[in-house]
Amino acid sequence: MKAVWIRRNSGKNGGKAGNTGCRAEKLVVFFGGFACGESFFKGVKIPDDCDVLMLCDYRGLECDWDFESEVEKYARVGLVAWSFGLGVAESFPRVMRAAGTKVAICSSVRPLDENCGIAEEIFKKTLQNFDIVGAKKFFSRAYGEVSPPDWELSAERLEELKQELSFLGNLLRGKFFDAENWTFALGALGDRIFPARNMRRAWGKKLALLDGGHFDRGICEAGFLAAAGPGGGFEASANTYAESARVQAEICKKLSEIFLSGIGALDPQDGEIKRNFSGESAVPVKGEKILEIGCGTGILTELIHSRLQGAKWFLNDASAALAIIAARNCEGARLICADASKADLGSGYAAVVSASCFQWIAGAENFYAKLAGCLNDGGILAFSTFGKDNFRQVRELAGKGLNYIGLNELEGLLNMAGFEILFAGEERVVLNFESGLEVLRHMKETGVNGAFKTFWTPKSVERFSREYKKRFPSAGGGVELEYHPVYVLARKRGKV
Repeated sequence: MKAVWIRRNSGKNGGKAGNTGCRAEKLVVFFGGFACGESFFKGVKIPDDCDVLMLCDYRGLECDWDFESEVEKYARVGLVAWSFGLGVAESFPRVMRAAGTKVAICSSVRPLDENCGIAEEIFKKTLQNFDIVGAKKFFSRAYGEVSPPDWELSAERLEELKQELSFLGNLLRGKFFDAENWTFALGALGDRIFPARNMRRAWGKKLALLDGGHFDRGICEAGFLAAAGPGGGFEASANTYAESARVQAEICKKLSEIFLSGIGALDPQDGEIKRNFSGESAVPVKGEKILEIGCGTGILTELIHSRLQGAKWFLNDASAALAIIAARNCEGARLICADASKADLGSGYAAVVSASCFQWIAGAENFYAKLAGCLNDGGILAFSTFGKDNFRQVRELAGKGLNYIGLNELEGLLNMAGFEILFAGEERVVLNFESGLEVLRHMKETGVNGAFKTFWTPKSVERFSREYKKRFPSAGGGVELEYHPVYVLARKRGKV
């Protein structure tokens, strides 16, 4: 087995495996699949803030240097395993223990299994017929239209590959691994090595089944980003978000109704709804493209996807980990894991949707113009954001927070960007908590505390909580926190 540095010393191209020198704080260990070499990384973008170590050429598990000890020296380790690489990774428990986030790509916890992986009979035939014709056929099935590994398939190389395939068969035959060992499982609907139906049975709800084939650059890039991800902010609150973000969940529900049903889903509250919907349907034609920006854990994704079958989904989030979670309920999606204001979001969309995200994006005027460029003429933009009174209590006390845009200003920006407003409305939602400390905990559990980041000491927390109680008491004896959701449905104007 070979251990090869793809990148070492925080983005600097390293030399041979085992070189000394300063390490990056983060390492991603990549267990490649059968017949996988360094050419795998041609065209695949990998995070630039971490070292990357690749394991390949599995004619045995022995290596000419102690890579496991090297892995354990890093402060943060992520692991990516592609195809049969999962079974090899499971053979190195020290590396598995060292890794925080572990991502399986187009693989199975039952690698050689008729119902959950590759059928034993198919594997045997592949091995028996692995001559020059058989090898090219395999590479075509594995890599599709992407160029196969650029090795010369000499008689010597073919023999090495047969030895590797034979070794992997002996290693994995009859092996069943625990899906809970893996943080994320990514599969491809068009996989011709591990069938999608088998991966569904192997992984259950853990699987995000995306558009693509056995080797897909976009899927691989999402896997590497998730493995190397920062693990903070919204990503850190993923496990608590569903329970704590009840306001955000209700916002998603209302936004989905505005988008899907074409009626004003908001009931007027104290005259705050500024304009009712015009009555025209906002739902795009089935089979067209929909982009969701800032999909998070996929609350809005699931609401719309479950009722609008047949659309081609593109899910964007700065966190690959969150985008993968959202994709579990959006089979066949494509992922765009990057800051939406900087990423190439593509074009030709029938609709762009987003919930509780746009307030985080700087340069609103340029951003809405960018979204107009993503949409077809007549395309729909449906989103929620927050108005000027959002979290006003915390902002007054902490003296910091996001600069929210008022609804009138927002409508003006959209008009300048080329949109016709079909619906615009706002409301106030007041939550009650026992104390200011509970407010801070709520913000942390919903991932929004980054906008109010400060150094909290026990005394400052006590002072904040005491002042919060004095200035913002609730009728029930606790304290109040105000949300100020804003909803917009707009249509891109056509060319004159």
